Amino acid sequence: MEDSEPEKKRPNLNSVSPTMARNSSSSPNSNQNVDAAVLQYQNQKLVQQLDIQKHELHDLEARIEEFRDKQTAYDDILITVNQLWNQVKC
Repeated sequence: MEDSEPEKKRPNLNSVSPTMARNSSSSPNSNQNVDAAVLQYQNQKLVQQLDIQKHELHDLEARIEEFRDKQTAYDDILITVNQLWNQVKC
C-alpha cells in the first residue's frame, strides 16, 4: 500500500442492515431468529475485516523484509567506504 493510495474505507458495523431493522414487536422466537441473523451478519463483517487485515499485514511484512534487505546493502556499502577511508588516512 503506497502513501499516495487513498485510505480504504472500513465497513461500519454500527450500520443497520435490512435484517436488523425488523419489527421489535414480533414473537420471542422471531426475536431469537433476528438476533441470530444480526450476530451472523456481524460475524461475517468481522471475518471480512480480519481477512483484509491479514492481507495488509502480509503486505507490510513483505515491505519490512525489503527494507531490511536494503538496509543490509547500505550497511555493507558504508563498511566498505569506511574501510577505504581508513586506508586513505593512514
